Amino acid sequence: MKALQMPGTSKDDFLTLAQFMYPILPLPKVSWDNLEVLLVQGHKWDMQVVLGHAGEFLQANASSLDLSSNSSRYAFKWLQLADAAGLIDACKACVDRIVALDRSSCTVETLASLSRQTLMLHSAVLAEALNLAPSSKCAAATKEIQMPGTSKDDFLTLAQFMYPIVPLPKVSWDNLKVLLVEGHKWDMQVRGFVSASIKRI
Repeated sequence: MKALQMPGTSKDDFLTLAQFMYPILPLPKVSWDNLEVLLVQGHKWDMQVVLGHAGEFLQANASSLDLSSNSSRYAFKWLQLADAAGLIDACKACVDRIVALDRSSCTVETLASLSRQTLMLHSAVLAEALNLAPSSKCAAATKEIQMPGTSKDDFLTLAQFMYPIVPLPKVSWDNLKVLLVEGHKWDMQVRGFVSASIKRI
């Protein structure tokens, strides 16, 4: 039997991942020591079970995150890794902790690497934090987001499905194309609304 090739993943990292892929007893534990491996390699190889364990740990331990860039619990590091792995709830936990510790730490520089999806999902909190931050570059952060090829009306159609608006917006034949095309174009995860609604319309 040929060896499984996993370029860029060390044997130690693979064995760390493997513990969380099989029902080993006692169950392995996520820790600050193995969290980065689980997030980075779990995302790289699309191991959703592994990412689930990592996300749960980060949410449960978000209160111990800090703002020291030399710390193993540096909040912006874990926010960026959770964002890259697509862990929405873990991202929220990190953002909430960062804002609670020091809103002014949210600057253009510290948020620059985040995905558009995360920035939009937490735009209200982050925009408020940016406006409070004593940074000379704050003005740049409040400029309009450029979305070439997307009209204002199409953007507003998408936006309805990105926030917990009540009453909930409805998918219809009139807005379905916009949601599918523009949602995919800007990586806005509105597919759950669309797929559930297509069955009814």
